[in-house]
Amino acid sequence: MATGVAYERAMGAVAQEFRSDNLRRKAERIAAIEKTFCYSRFAESAGYCYEQLRAAGLAEVELIKLPADGRTAYMDFIMPQAWDAEDAELEVIEPGATSLPLIDYKAMPLSLANRCAPTPPEGIIAEVITVEQRQQMESAAG
Repeated sequence: MATGVAYERAMGAVAQEFRSDNLRRKAERIAAIEKTFCYSRFAESAGYCYEQLRAAGLAEVELIKLPADGRTAYMDFIMPQAWDAEDAELEVIEPGATSLPLIDYKAMPLSLANRCAPTPPEGIIAEVITVEQRQQMESAAG
């Protein structure tokens, strides 16, 4: 009988934690923390998840800090070098340049891809081609 009571108590705790409104609120909190897509925010999100698991009554929760140094490997994955973005823009400078950037990290943080290499402070000027131009190049090589 005691086993049945313990089971019912455990299932009640699970049901409480897995209510859709509760899950949604926690998922929205995680999304708000990680919206800048930076490693310091991932660490904050991991801390939040740790706290939530402990608050739910899980005793054997562990928060493991992994060096993101571009050299340390975990299993078969090398942790990329961690960095936090402060600013990034992508703009067309010629021909037909506009005053508005195509991408502005401060306005849209998810426009910057995590794990991409940084550019030098002066930026990079590169040629951009359309999908059609790329397809023509593939056809010509073919």
